Amino acid sequence: MIQWYYLALISSAMLGVATLLEKNTLKVEHAMAYSTSFSVIMALISLLFLPLANFNISALSIVLIYLLSLMSAAIYWLLARVYKHGSVSAASPVYNALPNFFIVIFAFLFLGEKLTTLQYFFTGVLIFATYLIMFTGKPQFESKKYVQWLILASLISAVQATGMKYLLLNANPYTYLILLEVFVALNMVIGMQLKYGGIKETFGNTLKYKKEIVLIAAFTTAYRVFYYVAASMANIALVWPLSNVLNVIMLVFLGGLIFKEGSVKRKLVIAAAMLAAIYFLVV
Repeated sequence: MIQWYYLALISSAMLGVATLLEKNTLKVEHAMAYSTSFSVIMALISLLFLPLANFNISALSIVLIYLLSLMSAAIYWLLARVYKHGSVSAASPVYNALPNFFIVIFAFLFLGEKLTTLQYFFTGVLIFATYLIMFTGKPQFESKKYVQWLILASLISAVQATGMKYLLLNANPYTYLILLEVFVALNMVIGMQLKYGGIKETFGNTLKYKKEIVLIAAFTTAYRVFYYVAASMANIALVWPLSNVLNVIMLVFLGGLIFKEGSVKRKLVIAAAMLAAIYFLVV
């Protein structure tokens, strides 16, 4: 069977492609409308894995998955806003690194996962590198609130990742994927209708940008499948950083070139330090 770290690296590449496509789409699209359309397509694509799923799970697990779906919906919306109004070559490395700090703590407290002293040290390196990307050089976001939303998304992601690992101790990864995406789509459609009165707008938006959204959803689904399977095989405090390593390189380099974002060389140096820290975390 393929090793978990190869699965994590494959998931990282899929996420990088999806995020670049997402940033490009968000230049012309409203964040909430995009997030809702995207989540609906994701739910439909996840149904392809029904033959691999096993729904013989407890009612408590279903409730927990629904609670995690609320977190996913919040993350979708927050990140869509951050990517739309900020530098993807800054936001993505931060989002990939910062949750690991919280995940290490939560995994230790609630899952009993323990790392070595050296691994804790390199987690600290990741946090310091995150600070350098966010708060040194030219401003990377239109206002401070997007920095706050990025930190909030990171914290929610850490809680969700810890909860996901707990569920994957007993649940099939494909079952988790299907239920989570269906619940997220339901949450987003309800939220769109309540806040914007826009179910029609959601489906009109999906038709208008169907090629872009379907492509992003396909790559994101591939990312999630590889990520969930890897997470079911190893400590989440190790899977998370490795599942983002190629993503960081792609978004810092290509994001800077494609979207003309500043300080690319400085970000590449910091990203290289982050990648080195991630390597030592895993090795």
